[in-house]
Amino acid sequence: MSKAETTSLSKDDMTALKSLAPGTVVDLQIETPTAPQRLKTHYVGMDIPNAFIFQVPNTHKWANIRDYLVAGNEVVVRFVIEGGLGQVIAFKTTILKCFSKPVSILITGFPSKLQTMGLRSDRRSQPGIPVSVYLDQEEQERVRGLIIDVSKTGCKLAIKTGSEDSKLEVNKKITLGCKLDGETIRIDSNVRNVAEVKGYYYYGIQFTNEQKAVETLIERYILAL
Repeated sequence: MSKAETTSLSKDDMTALKSLAPGTVVDLQIETPTAPQRLKTHYVGMDIPNAFIFQVPNTHKWANIRDYLVAGNEVVVRFVIEGGLGQVIAFKTTILKCFSKPVSILITGFPSKLQTMGLRSDRRSQPGIPVSVYLDQEEQERVRGLIIDVSKTGCKLAIKTGSEDSKLEVNKKITLGCKLDGETIRIDSNVRNVAEVKGYYYYGIQFTNEQKAVETLIERYILAL
């Protein structure tokens, strides 16, 4: 690697990034004031160690988040390396610039760290992080669910319908608990809204304040495809 290409990434990490072929479909998660938005697009290329370049499709979904494609906003990039069971590669970076002319492209910073995870052969029908839900100060879990979106201020929680305990009241104080990489974390939260769709309750959850456990949860979530 030349001096101009010096990065903090390991040789294996750079090999993983260089395996990403132009035109590959990637998943971008863009931060918005309400909740992170995940969209599909195509990878264009990279300038080691400065930037990544992605297409910005002319679609309704992308038009809705165009105002958030601004310098400094956070983005999570995910893609899959094929072969065997495959590997999910994910990294967090920030937006540098978004151009609409002569072509619509998004330029992000170069990652300082990658996270990788092998794809399971028995993928869950609903991707996410399993969590226990505790009410008030209870020590025993009331119900289990899946975190399917997460940001620094809150998350979306999916719980299967069918039991009395699966229905949580709006404005109810709850605690989310889960075990990540051998560490048990608990996050104090409030239920903000709920919608019932195809056998699941989907809850909008707001974390009560800045908690160290939230950073741990976010780091793990970006690989929970």
